[in-house]
Amino acid sequence: AYVNRSVAYSDLGKYEQALEDLNNVLVMDEPLLTRIVFYNRAQIFKKLGKYQIALEAFNQAIVFNRANDITYVERGCLYADLGSLDKAIEDYNQSIRLNPNYARAYYNRGIAYKKLGQHQRAIKDFSQGISLNPNYYLSHINRGLTYVDLCQYQQAIEDYNKAIRLDPNNPAAYVCRGVAYGILEKPDLACKDLEQACNLRDCEQLKWAKDRGLCQ
Repeated sequence: AYVNRSVAYSDLGKYEQALEDLNNVLVMDEPLLTRIVFYNRAQIFKKLGKYQIALEAFNQAIVFNRANDITYVERGCLYADLGSLDKAIEDYNQSIRLNPNYARAYYNRGIAYKKLGQHQRAIKDFSQGISLNPNYYLSHINRGLTYVDLCQYQQAIEDYNKAIRLDPNNPAAYVCRGVAYGILEKPDLACKDLEQACNLRDCEQLKWAKDRGLCQ
């Protein structure tokens, strides 16, 4: 009951009450609940911006259950937020060892590799994530962005096309595709995409293009 109520409190943004409930569970010394308690504490402290305490809580969650692929990914995300990309990749690696079919682990590792400039590794991970979960549009967007880093613009556009088919109301893919069309000197297509992104409430890139006379 305490765990469920803590989740409800957390969803409502009542983090102090949520932590109090989780502390009550720890006092009860229920081994089967301990990992869940530390995991949930870590998520709350992360939301509060208390990253070091969150990291310690993730560490404790892993001590109590070293076979949980999700916990490694979440700790990896925290390491990435802290700028420790090598440690993040180690956690994603461990998650994949535990569950080779966990698409999110490949996606997050791809993001880390992209930030490190290891583009081919990033594309390989994004592609593996897409094979496991082809409907996750962010995998297509970020693989497209990685193709842009490699100046492979047509491949990038194909990924943006897929992202738009998956989520036609998200402006990010239109912005990315518009930029790629601009690089390929296709101003009509570029401006059309930037206008569509603006219709979806992301007008920054269109404003930039208009200020420079690139779009009307």
